[in-house]
Amino acid sequence: MGREKGYIRNDWTIREIEYLRKHYAITPTDVLAERLNRTAKAIINRANKNGITKGRNWQQWEVDVLYKYYKTHSCPQIAEMLGRSTKGVSNKVKRLGIKKPKKVKVQKQQKGKNAKPIGTISTRLDKRSGKTYQFIKTKDGKWIPLARYVWIRHNGNIPPKYYIRFIDGDTLNCRIDNLMMITYKEHAQMNRNPKKGHVTRKRNQYNSFFESVLMGVV
Repeated sequence: MGREKGYIRNDWTIREIEYLRKHYAITPTDVLAERLNRTAKAIINRANKNGITKGRNWQQWEVDVLYKYYKTHSCPQIAEMLGRSTKGVSNKVKRLGIKKPKKVKVQKQQKGKNAKPIGTISTRLDKRSGKTYQFIKTKDGKWIPLARYVWIRHNGNIPPKYYIRFIDGDTLNCRIDNLMMITYKEHAQMNRNPKKGHVTRKRNQYNSFFESVLMGVV
């Protein structure tokens, strides 16, 4: 199979490639170069081009195992199945272009009060007025007064600066038959107390932050 030294050939015969495939893994490159009358670089380039490695040649059934299990198993696990090195499996996977499926990001559960499900009703104490109000969590993640929510569900949107008042005075009774919509002026007149003339105008407008929320102004 040898030829005169210095004879350079670019073409490879089928016979030479088969010889390379059979002996490349177990024969030093310089020996193959001498036998095939080619340079060591030519031997390496042809081996790479034909997927011939110094390790054990890959059989089709092994390649099938890679395609079947790489998406769900790690390289060390597959290497153990095939009796190969982890690096060998990793390199072969890269050459074949096999990729693992993209991981789906799992949204972390929110912490805090907004982690509660939609429709949750929360009772909150207004320290200034001493009254207790109920709030409900809506679809957009916001908490709104339950009284306003019930009214809107039955009667539609509430105009700006209109107040939802509890007819029996019980701020926890949010049934629709216990709610009435009044203007700010009417609300102020109902809450007017002559004995509290020293209270500022701003405080007179809304007895508390919670009542201002019921007004829809915050």
